[in-house]
Amino acid sequence: MRREYILLLVPFLWGWAVNSLPFLVPLYFSLFLLWEALFVGFWFWAGTVFGRLPGRGLPNYLTGNSLWGLFLLLYTWQYLLLPQEAQNPYLSLVSQFYPLPLMGISSRTVGALSGIVYDSTTVLVSFLLMLLIFSLGFFRNQPPQKT
Repeated sequence: MRREYILLLVPFLWGWAVNSLPFLVPLYFSLFLLWEALFVGFWFWAGTVFGRLPGRGLPNYLTGNSLWGLFLLLYTWQYLLLPQEAQNPYLSLVSQFYPLPLMGISSRTVGALSGIVYDSTTVLVSFLLMLLIFSLGFFRNQPPQKT
């Protein structure tokens, strides 16, 4: 396994840690803006790492966003396609771990634009921000195409 793939686990592990380790919660919320800024920088950097991988760009891009896509599908299935009584509480929770590092930015953005913060909208905006940040890093460091 390439070590670059470990980078893709960081958002999930970050979300799991904040949600599952009670001693992290006060630290996380007391330095909320710092953690968000660190994650944005990290995720941009992860995009640049996948942009520099040898081989063709599209497979590297899709690989770099593979876990993102899986968690987005899981979230969509649990929250948007299933009725509430059919949702699995564990899968519903786990599906929100991946975009959790950007939930603060997303909730502030959704609140500023609509005046109301909806859970599902905030999570989807977090997923979209993750894709945007990763893409900016990825395409910034794409090697020039050989002709």
